[in-house]
Amino acid sequence: MNALTTDQVAERLHRSEHSVRRMCFDGKIRATKDGRQWLILEDDLADYLNTNSNRPRKRRQRAA
Repeated sequence: MNALTTDQVAERLHRSEHSVRRMCFDGKIRATKDGRQWLILEDDLADYLNTNSNRPRKRRQRAA
């Protein structure tokens, strides 16, 4: 698993690095603090994106 920095996550989310750090601090994105730097696992970023997505969920088709 790769750990991403707040700068890398900010680039992927099209947000400022400050916003990403704030999201980590507030617990919106699961992250670990290593010294003065927040590290976000790619899986945790994917979980954040999946739970905060505005795309509709696919409905299951009923058996005929």
